[in-house]
Amino acid sequence: MEETFKQASIWSIVWRVILTSLVVELISGIFLFIFPFQYSEIISLTGSLTLYYLIYKITLSQIDKQNISSLAITGRGHPDKKKLIPIGILTLLIAGTGYFFIFFILRIIISFISPDEFITPFMNMNFEGLDPTGPSLLYYFPVAVIAAPIVEEIFFRGFVLNKWSEKYGNVKGVLFSSLLFMGIHIGSLLLPQLLMGILCAVIYIKTKKIIYPILVHSFYNFFIILPTLIPNKAILERGYTELFLPKQDIINDINIYATLFVMFFLVAVISLLFYSKKLNQEQTPYLYNFEKYISKVPHETIPDERKFPEF
Repeated sequence: MEETFKQASIWSIVWRVILTSLVVELISGIFLFIFPFQYSEIISLTGSLTLYYLIYKITLSQIDKQNISSLAITGRGHPDKKKLIPIGILTLLIAGTGYFFIFFILRIIISFISPDEFITPFMNMNFEGLDPTGPSLLYYFPVAVIAAPIVEEIFFRGFVLNKWSEKYGNVKGVLFSSLLFMGIHIGSLLLPQLLMGILCAVIYIKTKKIIYPILVHSFYNFFIILPTLIPNKAILERGYTELFLPKQDIINDINIYATLFVMFFLVAVISLLFYSKKLNQEQTPYLYNFEKYISKVPHETIPDERKFPEF
């Protein structure tokens, strides 16, 4: 069993994940082309869950082949309620920052472009056929709240962060792994994903247990997608076109939400910096857990590593 992450290969997972993603996307595209539009949601759901399952299996397979301890990655024991309080507060702050970020971007756009110029293109769009009741919980919940947090945290924090923290130090490891996490989620707005990645990484280093960043990731995603699951009454009553009319009350709402973003962002960053004090003095989770649960335990009493993850 490897005592460190020095010999671990991230690329061995990455190229397999890229190839698998291309195959799954191709198969999903074929099914979407063959079957009627009403089946698109279930096809997308099946494709996403299949992809996450395969990524999970690829990661476990490489952990096993590279002789890495899964127990040293995950840590052991149930979440501590006292630790969950500050972690929950930080998660709410980052989630609020992520939710209001789009309004901050809109405020910047309106500062350079008149509301009429910005909104006019929407007036010529055809919104017929769009469902104002919002996307189905059936799709978002299994993928965003269950599958994505588990699989992504095991890879980005459990594997990449341990590797880079051991190689470059905790601070650089947190930053580099979070930038990679942000790059993978480039379609979901950059700043919120960067902050969430940093939060999960810092929490993992501080707690040494992967269950904490999984819970944070899951709650963050649920908070962000929750508004999209609620039918928009304005759209139901007035339609899409009227919603985009350049009325002053809409601009006022954008100003308020943009201000809330700045407030949430400042408090979140200050709180995160405070929580991250002496981060470079912390052992990496893998080294800490290996020393605590494996190196000091007789070999015959070490739990079966294949039963991953054991939280």
